[in-house]
Amino acid sequence: MSKKAFVCVFCALGAALLAGGCASADKPLGVIFTDSSFNEQATGAELSQLKLGISVAESYFGLVGIGDCSIDTAAKNAGITEIKYVDKACYTIFGYTKITTKVYGSSPERGKDDEKKTK
Repeated sequence: MSKKAFVCVFCALGAALLAGGCASADKPLGVIFTDSSFNEQATGAELSQLKLGISVAESYFGLVGIGDCSIDTAAKNAGITEIKYVDKACYTIFGYTKITTKVYGSSPERGKDDEKKTK
């Protein structure tokens, strides 16, 4: 392998590793390892009284990405209709990235339906 080809392959691999991480200017990023959580949205509410919905997406070397880590999916997974908090977490190790979205909220409509059934 020529020196020029080696440099091209090395640069392409480096770009793929960078693309696979949770890149953002205001959040921690490690090319080899990242394990960080950060708040996306918040309102005043007691976390202990709220439901928790989770959604996950994964990426492999920035080449293959699967999953759905959207806020909407996390809320639907727990039946949440009123979102109070949204947290995101990013875990990266050697090209594998996992992004987790946690949505905290409530579903008052469901509570009203339950009250009607008991009457």
